[in-house]
Amino acid sequence: MNEQQVDPDSLKQRIAQGASWVAIEMVGVQATLFAIFVQMSHFVGPREFGLINISFLAVQVLQMLILYNVDTVVARKPNAADIEYTTAFWLIIGFSTTAFGALFAFADLAERLFRAPGLAPVFRAMSVIILFMGLEGVYETWMLRDFRF
Repeated sequence: MNEQQVDPDSLKQRIAQGASWVAIEMVGVQATLFAIFVQMSHFVGPREFGLINISFLAVQVLQMLILYNVDTVVARKPNAADIEYTTAFWLIIGFSTTAFGALFAFADLAERLFRAPGLAPVFRAMSVIILFMGLEGVYETWMLRDFRF
């Protein structure tokens, strides 16, 4: 069998196995997030909960706009080489560091724009998350491409 031909049964099995792992991951992530928010609601007041959600939204927007686009370019290449994954990794590290710096620096401005006293320290604390989000993106893309869940 040459490289172009793939055993249909093997491919079906790999797809089913991959889909199972993705489903398990999604359920696990959603259950964990739900448990975290339930616990937070007991310990954090509505005002603080709102501040946390505003800063979390800012982190998520930056993640979607900056970090995921680099992963997508590598994932869409028909034959991505190791050097492309390495380049994407370092680009994402650079972008996430820049995004961290921007969130940290503009925390006071965001507090004034949203008219939400106390938002700046929350923004600064949450900005650290974006550094860690950058670390996993390329590896996750590589695993998804190679069906190595």
